[in-house]
Formats: sequence, C-alpha cells, structure tokens
Amino acid sequence: MSFETFFKGGRRVDLHAWQRTYPDRARAYFRASGMSAAQIAVVYGVTERTAMNWLEGVVGPKGDKIALIALRDRAGFERYFGEDAA
Repeated sequence: MSFETFFKGGRRVDLHAWQRTYPDRARAYFRASGMSAAQIAVVYGVTERTAMNWLEGVVGPKGDKIALIALRDRAGFERYFGEDAA
C-alpha cells in the first residue's frame, strides 16, 4: 500500500523530500524556540548531545518527541513541520 492509497483524497507528499528537509525543519523550530541545548534536553528528556544535534540540524526528534511538539505547540508544529512549511 502506498502513501497515496492510504490517504485517499489527501495532498500528495514527496516522502523523500520530507525526509531530506526534516532535520532542517527541526533545526528551525528549535532555534526559534530560543532554548539552549541544555534547556531542550530537560524539556524533552533527551541528552544535551541529542538536543545539540537537533539545534544543528543533524537529526530531528522522533516518535514521542515530535508528538509532544504537535500536542503542546500546535501552531509551532504547523509552522515548522506542516505541509506548507517547506
């Protein structure tokens, strides 16, 4: 089953482009938050090194961490991770 088949009627999404731009989206989100790596580590329950990787755009948050952003900061999630954010 393809993405398009599963989400009938939805907008087509280039999943490879999404994967390529995801770390940059995360970097922009966390930089805009104004939090330091130490603060991000505490808020999201990750190591400071992981938080620094997010701030540098090496990787983005996964699983429960991105879900937390979606739940707690809906506007920020839409702005930086939504379909129109690219």
